[in-house]
Amino acid sequence: MPSNGTHLSKGFGLPKENRLRGQEEFRRVRFQGRKISSINFSVYLLRNNFEHFRFGISIKKAIATAPRRNRVKRLIREFVRLNKSLLPKGYDFLILPKRDLADLKYQEVERELGELLIGKTG
Repeated sequence: MPSNGTHLSKGFGLPKENRLRGQEEFRRVRFQGRKISSINFSVYLLRNNFEHFRFGISIKKAIATAPRRNRVKRLIREFVRLNKSLLPKGYDFLILPKRDLADLKYQEVERELGELLIGKTG
């Protein structure tokens, strides 16, 4: 938090209601959901019974070291945070990077996930 006492307003974060939690929820989306893929990501989509989307990120340990995996997760969370009003409501989605993407720029992540999840073309 900045030292001058200001802080981000609540509208900029990702509330807990938008997150998949627990191994069972991740498994349900992975095994019952529809898979869509791009060069760098696989995304599983499954209808939920809510008026909002929920998302999760799963990265294999074999893909990269912990700091690199964390960077990839931060890039994905930033995409979700900035595009939450455009993401499909009523769906759970699980995002799985296919390889070490820590060297990708945010714009590349945004383009690719945008095409998969909200139909952005550029």
